[in-house]
Amino acid sequence: MNRWSCKHDALFTTLTASHAYPYPVHAILPVRKQPFRESMVSALPDKRYKISEVSEITGVATHLLRQWESKIPQLRPRRDRSNRRYYTLKEIDIVKRINYLVRHEGLTLNGTKIRLAQELHGEGRPKTNQDVVDLLDKIETETRAIQNLLDRI
Repeated sequence: MNRWSCKHDALFTTLTASHAYPYPVHAILPVRKQPFRESMVSALPDKRYKISEVSEITGVATHLLRQWESKIPQLRPRRDRSNRRYYTLKEIDIVKRINYLVRHEGLTLNGTKIRLAQELHGEGRPKTNQDVVDLLDKIETETRAIQNLLDRI
């Protein structure tokens, strides 16, 4: 009686009721390449990344990177002599921010362009909780300075 069944841990497959398949399943199936993630990004500020590396780091397809480059003026990767794009850590951060704004906040590319312009010029909402705390500290110190000036009058 031939039947296909799998053990619970999926390491071995039973081909027949009496014979066990001698190789682990992972030895037969193609091994997926591990994604290139932030832990693999070098901390060197001068390092240049190709568009395929940026695609693997950020999870954004290369055709979207090219489209965003043409639609959003804040994303302008440099080019080398052979006219190939290369990205620095600054551009990678911009790509991550664009991806967040488009995918999670549901903004269009025009809305993203406006929001990025505000953020890069210091306008708009703070991005992180630490930015909020820093802003509140700054407001508090300025308020105390104004209060001290008024007390002297």
